Amino acid sequence: MQRIGYHIFSSDGTDDVFESFYDKLEEFHKLYVDKLLIYSAISIGTNLEVSESIRISDGVDYDFINILNKELKYAKPVIEVEHIISEDLDCSINFFYVQHEEVEGFYISEISTDIDDPTRTHYQLFNLKSSNIYDLNNHWHIDVEDM
Repeated sequence: MQRIGYHIFSSDGTDDVFESFYDKLEEFHKLYVDKLLIYSAISIGTNLEVSESIRISDGVDYDFINILNKELKYAKPVIEVEHIISEDLDCSINFFYVQHEEVEGFYISEISTDIDDPTRTHYQLFNLKSSNIYDLNNHWHIDVEDM
């Protein structure tokens, strides 16, 4: 599947764009996210694949995660969303569609800077509810006239 969307929100951390991005992110989670699958808080530059801080959510099968990770390793995002504060990447969200029969569906990886410790990042992987790719993409559009 080809990339269909790329959305950049650039703010100073206190403006309307900042508020709009986090409002959209919160709304997105309510509308589309089914479950948090894995989570990690790591130092910047740490290889996530070998990090011992990766936590698998309760009720998520380890074999499922292994298959999914193998599929995601070579997958290209179909939608990308970035929030930049004063030229620094604050949050990056990548949307993937995986076609492997055992893990087929939409997933997002969300990487964000730790507010309290800018040398650390938070990595989260979510599966999404049954969704239309165009609805997922259109969610991130903003009307500039409203800003």
